[in-house]
Amino acid sequence: MAKSKQDSFGRVHKADTFSSARRSTIIIMIVALVFSFLFYRSKTSQDIYMEPGEESIYLKSRSDDECTVLYEDITSVSLVSASSLDYGTMTADGHEGKKYKSGIYENEEFGTYSLFVSTSVDNAIILKTADTACVFNFESEDNTEAVYNALCKLLSEKYPEKGIAFDPAVSETEG
Repeated sequence: MAKSKQDSFGRVHKADTFSSARRSTIIIMIVALVFSFLFYRSKTSQDIYMEPGEESIYLKSRSDDECTVLYEDITSVSLVSASSLDYGTMTADGHEGKKYKSGIYENEEFGTYSLFVSTSVDNAIILKTADTACVFNFESEDNTEAVYNALCKLLSEKYPEKGIAFDPAVSETEG
């Protein structure tokens, strides 16, 4: 039941207690949906984000470490077992957690290099340039291998004259 109420300007308003309760319920539901979305997003976000572009590949970790490698600078591409790699030590801001490692690292094999790996994925791609290297994987062993094959195909078609070294050879992993 609505009651009439007069404000200080003499206008008559009907007070509706039901609409006030409805408004509160809607606000609570919206807040709950927003928190649910944020929780879901944080649980399903990728630890390692990869975006292949026309001229480069861009990598970013959940902790905001970033790396861009120009395709034209790549001298070799390798697909290796992640467990066979010695990541070395983190030399700059980065992340070393249970789920992923990212940042600037240093080891004997690569010197100072960029690392973006999910620890649950047991293979990794090594992109070498004349100056440095970038080691990364993506979501799963199968997805990492698919990215490797796609990179090899793209680089061999885009830069056939460069003689980029692929290890293992693309034909061995595609069959």
